[in-house]
Amino acid sequence: MLDGMDEVAESPEVPSSNMDHQLPLPLSHCAPFDIKTKNGMLRVQPGEKRAYIFLIVSDDQNLDDLLEASSFGSFFRAVPQQTHFVFGAQADSMDKLQTIQEQMQRTSGYEEVKGQLHFMTEAIQPRCHLKREICQKQYYDNLVFQAVNEWGGEEPLMQISWSENGKLHTKKVEAKGDTGWLPSIRELLQEQTDPLEFANWGGLACDDSDNPQESVQGKIAVVRRGKCAFFEKVRLAQNHGASAVVIVNSEDGDMVSLSCGSPDPCKSAGLKIPAVMMSHEAGGEVLNLLKKRVTVTNRFSLKNAIQHFVGLDHFSRLREIGQIPPRGAEESFALTFLALEGEYYAYERNLEQKLSQPNALIVPVLEQSKQKESGILFSGGSGLYSVVELPDEATMKDFDKLEVYASLDCPGGADKDCGEWDYVVQLLLCKANEKTLSQTSWGKATSVGSCDFEMGRFVTPYSRPGKWMIDATATLPLLMGGGRHYFLLKQPYWSQQKYLADVRFVFSSSGIHEQPLLSIPLFHGGIFDQEYNSRHRPMNIDIPYLTSRAEIHSVITGHGWGEDNENCAEFCVTQHRFSLRQGVEIDGETYASSDEHVYETSLDGAGSEMGCARKVSEGVTPNQYGTWQFGRAGWCPGSAVSPWVVDVTSSVKPGLQAIITYSGLFNNSQYDPAACVGDDCVDQGFPAEIRMRSYLVIYGKKQGSLQAPAAARASRSKLRAMERMQVSSSERGVWSGAGMAGSLSFCFMILLGMISLHLYQRRAVRQGYNKINSSV
Repeated sequence: MLDGMDEVAESPEVPSSNMDHQLPLPLSHCAPFDIKTKNGMLRVQPGEKRAYIFLIVSDDQNLDDLLEASSFGSFFRAVPQQTHFVFGAQADSMDKLQTIQEQMQRTSGYEEVKGQLHFMTEAIQPRCHLKREICQKQYYDNLVFQAVNEWGGEEPLMQISWSENGKLHTKKVEAKGDTGWLPSIRELLQEQTDPLEFANWGGLACDDSDNPQESVQGKIAVVRRGKCAFFEKVRLAQNHGASAVVIVNSEDGDMVSLSCGSPDPCKSAGLKIPAVMMSHEAGGEVLNLLKKRVTVTNRFSLKNAIQHFVGLDHFSRLREIGQIPPRGAEESFALTFLALEGEYYAYERNLEQKLSQPNALIVPVLEQSKQKESGILFSGGSGLYSVVELPDEATMKDFDKLEVYASLDCPGGADKDCGEWDYVVQLLLCKANEKTLSQTSWGKATSVGSCDFEMGRFVTPYSRPGKWMIDATATLPLLMGGGRHYFLLKQPYWSQQKYLADVRFVFSSSGIHEQPLLSIPLFHGGIFDQEYNSRHRPMNIDIPYLTSRAEIHSVITGHGWGEDNENCAEFCVTQHRFSLRQGVEIDGETYASSDEHVYETSLDGAGSEMGCARKVSEGVTPNQYGTWQFGRAGWCPGSAVSPWVVDVTSSVKPGLQAIITYSGLFNNSQYDPAACVGDDCVDQGFPAEIRMRSYLVIYGKKQGSLQAPAAARASRSKLRAMERMQVSSSERGVWSGAGMAGSLSFCFMILLGMISLHLYQRRAVRQGYNKINSSV
């Protein structure tokens, strides 16, 4: 309530912008420094086994409420072993810091982590607006303290005034600004020095037919949050002549910075007025006064806002922490999410170590340095292509494993410069002829052609960067011939989000005597409804004669929400079942074994409160600016989608066929969606969909003179498989992998293998294989 807020005697000062130093940038290297703590001097020097996260207390009431609601016990259980937490405060909040320490000391679990908790005894210095030589040395020598003061930016303040019953009332109210897509409050202050009147729009301001109940011309339009995007509310208010917009928060929602994203045009729509969000309580009081025909005015101002959370990772790099807690999360877990940031630093350190593994071959696909130099960024449209020259065939035959490293960084370096939405990104291997392969090594894709083989699937974080490494061994057979190949990195065509993309291939040998020789496409996904399984017909696959191992590699994710009662397929748990039987084709007829082997994976965690938060150690970007923590079906915002790999060697017989069937299930039954009915339904949902790519990967002995027959057999089978994909004769060289020698002895060994196969097939029929029709 406004009446519960402290009255103010003067308007807060607008901070000077005439500073002669630059802001410290995220990922800047921070030199070691010392701070005084309750346990003595602490040397802050990150390394392989130590990272730091700082929490700075101030007079911010929102932070006070957050800490009061936080569960210290949950925080202690989440503290990563190699992350240290430093708690500090501004000068006027040192007593709060003391209280926090005392409360922690009384909480169960403190003794186990107290060596990683440090409490400062000296206050954080405030922002210095004077020249460098006048400011105290500590401020400029310590990037962490600078980031605390500088990264917070400026928060809008509202000084609201009204007269009632002959008494003048003046109150100060905090507000939230936008994320940079609207003119700033500072611009309004330069144009308008007098207070502005509020005007009640009287609704949500969501479509052109929604007219204000009173004139907003030259006033601050007060609208309620809900139903439509912030962009639409501001657009309508501007069309009706408003000078600014105040959006009153919903009763059960957190106050947020006003964001804008696709498909709204955001910065290109010509919006010229600022907008802020105020709390439900304060906004309700203003609206009640307006309903009583009381004139209420407001004078905007700005205040310095400190950055309460700052990190130093294992590489001594200055880090933003993101949004804590995320939207929709319980405030009691706020410090738990802070601990997840430290868990992510350990993941990044381990990832860097994997990129430095000995005996691995790193092949750049897309390089950020070239994107920075050219200004060509990864965005929507047709994406970025890269023509990559791989080593020769002899070198490639040494490898039995392929991983893809990918990172998407914010073009300006800060979280605010990253895309706001969770879009699917795909790395694809394309069929290309010699003309395509001879073009410039990389750039914006134009005429792409057919790109059917998915090497990697990733999901962009909400307004944060991300980096991942995934297994792409299923693609290795298609690259074993070496030479030039065409790759495409793409996100939705209509996406306006831009990134600096770094993609690398990591080829390695695990020391085994096998390598993948053939990768046969199996099933794709589709709309998840009652006809889903009928659209996936069984497949008969020839198993090469000298196969040593067989695996199914599948990437499966569920999408769609708000259209059916189960909220499928993003937030419902689905099962995906592959069944294999051995079969043989004789004289045009197929005979199948009665023994069926079933392999199943379940997209568990979908719809759970913390499903994605539990996967930070696997690479999910923490503390995104959205509801990233909720579990999804096989994916998370800010993640890579790792393939489900299952060994099916025991279910296949070299020389016979594998009859493979697939079905997607909900509660282990065929899904029959029912239309969503009730308050939980939304207008913006879309139908359930399963996005799947699956392959049967055939392994054989690593190639040499003694294994030539296996290589030949694999190559012949591969070409038959590729013909099923309608690869033209001019493109077969692009898809070919192992290659095939051409000696007489080589052909003689093949002939012996085919005779043995024919005898084996006849014996299989006598041993109980049953004749089946073509619609197995």
